[in-house]
Amino acid sequence: MTTIDPGSRSPFLPAVPEGRILVIDDEPANTTILDRLLHQAGYTDVAITNDSRLAVEVYESFRPDIVLLDLHMPEIDGYTILGELADPTRQGIRPPVIVLTADATRSARERALRMGAADFITKPLDHLEVLLRIRTQLATRFLELELLGRNVDLELTVSELEEELIDRERREREMLDRIETVRQALEPGAIRPVFQPIVDLTTGAAVGFEALARFGVEPIRPPDAWFKMAAEAGLLEELELAAIREAVARIELLPRGTYLSLNLSPDTAQAGNFEAALLGLPWERTVLEITEHAQVPDYLALRDALTPFRKRGARLAVDDAGAGFASLRHILHLEPDIIKLDISITRNVDADRSRRALAAALASFGEEMGIELVAEGIETRAELEALRALGVAFGQGYFMGRPAPEPTAPSWPSA
Repeated sequence: MTTIDPGSRSPFLPAVPEGRILVIDDEPANTTILDRLLHQAGYTDVAITNDSRLAVEVYESFRPDIVLLDLHMPEIDGYTILGELADPTRQGIRPPVIVLTADATRSARERALRMGAADFITKPLDHLEVLLRIRTQLATRFLELELLGRNVDLELTVSELEEELIDRERREREMLDRIETVRQALEPGAIRPVFQPIVDLTTGAAVGFEALARFGVEPIRPPDAWFKMAAEAGLLEELELAAIREAVARIELLPRGTYLSLNLSPDTAQAGNFEAALLGLPWERTVLEITEHAQVPDYLALRDALTPFRKRGARLAVDDAGAGFASLRHILHLEPDIIKLDISITRNVDADRSRRALAAALASFGEEMGIELVAEGIETRAELEALRALGVAFGQGYFMGRPAPEPTAPSWPSA
């Protein structure tokens, strides 16, 4: 081991920013000179150890960007430390190691470089050479780290794009599957209309029948699920019009003096071919139900679309009233002839004070405005009697009659 010439000039050379330098040399005189040299050059983050036994421990805790390593040291030599640092199980990119040694033999140089040293400088050291080589190795390391970061970012971007593409393809396949499934429901005979009686709660007589759609194709699912799927597939209008045509075709099955109530969304009501689906239907026996759940972006346009039918004698109903705030907007903007109380109000109305209060308020509003009330989902006599006592004139539900392929008289006796 030899010392570094303390009289060698320390030239000014801009440092690579934030370079963390670890010096491993058993000779304190050498490390003192190196420490002074590095600080004069602008490297402020420098760690030094004169005990080679602690070299790896210091390395792990300090996480340097470059290592300046002596070769011939007692206890543990530089070759052993090079082997430790080259361990593939260590995380991250290994920093470059510059060997600083008095051993100028070719075998020492070749062995150190084969073991992974990035550079080899013999003592006594030329300060300018040392700083230039440190600067070059640090610049190379930071460039490598930057490129690695960019590659990681690029890999993440590519991965995200691949995931997005896979997700888009999945959604497109699902959409195509939905479209294909709904297309099957549009085939002749796939939709089977059923009719549920709407009953005068005083006399027990049927005053109308709501047309409901049933689907005889796979997969078996509730009607609401079919219409939801059709909406997602952009085929809601087609499916609603197909269901309406099937119901209209059976108008002759309705008992004389009763009306046919048809469900439709605001968009279908404004469709150009909606009127064609009603051909042959007597307007005075027609009720058009606008569901509460449907969004209405333009009430004026919807009113204009419905006005011709109402002028001919068709009546307008707001369905599912009370299930949400939209029903109140529907009622105020559309001024319907009929309000249909949602099943959420009807269920347990005989035992629930808040439901009775809401039903009574709507009944009072209907009486004031000349609007009929129809309570949906009546399933018990107690519910029926409570609604009748609150002034609700009409109702429908399993207690009076279930939906059937042919319009049938209510099963509930008035007495």
